[in-house]
Order: sequence, then C-alpha cells, then structure tokens
Amino acid sequence: TARQIEERLAKELEINLSLKLEKLESGKYKVSGKGELHLAVLLETLRREGYEVEVGKPEVIYKIIDGQKCEPYEDVNIVAPQEYLGTITQEVGKRLGVLSHMDPVSDKEVEFVYKMPTRAILGLRSLLLTATKGTVIFNSQFLDFEPVGENLPKMRRGVLIATNSGEALSYGLQAAQERGSTFVEPADAIYEGQIVGANAKAEDFLESDELLEITPKNLRLRKKYLTQVERRRHRDEIKNTY
Repeated sequence: TARQIEERLAKELEINLSLKLEKLESGKYKVSGKGELHLAVLLETLRREGYEVEVGKPEVIYKIIDGQKCEPYEDVNIVAPQEYLGTITQEVGKRLGVLSHMDPVSDKEVEFVYKMPTRAILGLRSLLLTATKGTVIFNSQFLDFEPVGENLPKMRRGVLIATNSGEALSYGLQAAQERGSTFVEPADAIYEGQIVGANAKAEDFLESDELLEITPKNLRLRKKYLTQVERRRHRDEIKNTY
C-alpha cells in the first residue's frame, strides 16, 4: 500500500543521507538522489523486498542563478574498443555532447571525454553497454550549472500499445512484429494501455507520458493514461494550454 511504501522510504532516508523525499498528491512521491544509478539501486532494492511501484521518466534538478534557469553539466569519460568509435560518436552527438578530447589508451581502445548536460546522459549508459556488447567503460562527474541549452531531439520513434485487456495472441503479436519488436510472449496477460513493443530501431528511453511498473517478478511499461479516450483527452488539454 501507499502507507507501507511511505514508511519504507522514510526508513531509507535514515541511512541514505543523499536521498530526498517529497510527498505529492494522490499517493505520489518525488524522490531525488545523486544520479541515475543511485535511484536505480533504490528501486531494485524495493523490488527485491517485494514492493510494487510505478516510476516516471527521471528529471534533472534545475536552479535559478542570477535570474536565469540553469541545468547541471557533467564531464563524461568513455573508454571503448576502436571498432565502436562511430557508434560512440553518433550516439553522444545526438545528445548534445561536446567532445573535449579523444585519445588512444591502447592498440585496441579509445578514450572519449565529452561535456554534456545531465538530462542528455539519462539512459545513455545502458544504451552504450548494449551497443558495444558490454565492453564500454562509462563514468561521469558533475561540473557546474550553466544556462539551459537547446532541446534534445526525440530519441524514440514510438511504441506499440495494447488496445484491449486479456491474453496476448500469437497472430496479434505476429502483426505487431512487422512494425517493431515486442516485449511479451503469446498467452501473457496484458491490459489496455500497456506498452507491448517498440517500433523498429527504437531506443531504450522512457517518455514523459509513460510509467515503468516495477514488481518482484516483472518490469512492464505502460502509458500514464491507459485508454485511447484518456490519452486523446490529455493531448487536447495540452493543446488548449498553449
């Protein structure tokens, strides 16, 4: 229950001094930590202890300095085999990374040092680990707050969403696989609004209108608004805001 999760998080604050907790409306909580890995360790701990939670897209902490909105920047150090030089350059370049220097560290490996906004680093570590078959070494260190830069390009082409609740059917999954890769197997229980796949060449990145369901046995992606009617109403509300 929400009360049990709140008690568990309060207990975590006693030993995890760099963690901050803010209670929001409707049983929601804003958890702030020292970075992506810090929060990931907390979520994995909760999962192993039997808790079920839903988390949204992580966000960086902004500051107002001299009347200007500023964001954190980091030095990113990447060491990878030379065969992945193009992959590293392409993926980091899409995320506004500015190359400070690139040097060979051996006959087979190259070191890259980039300056990047923290918001562009979220999800990058796991992406590069996958792209380099686990051979990349990735570290980052906070530099300073600077004025907010340009918007990041859209990182993902889209997702495949279940339109009904029930069991996943083989013929339905076959049709979905013509459009991209699927995350579920035939006969798996699914529900309306659950994300069951990603379009071709999609990247591992949670969008602002999605949630990650974390349970002791499963990790599932879903839309915040499950039905098509709810999603359409939400889109209309956003349009009317501007």
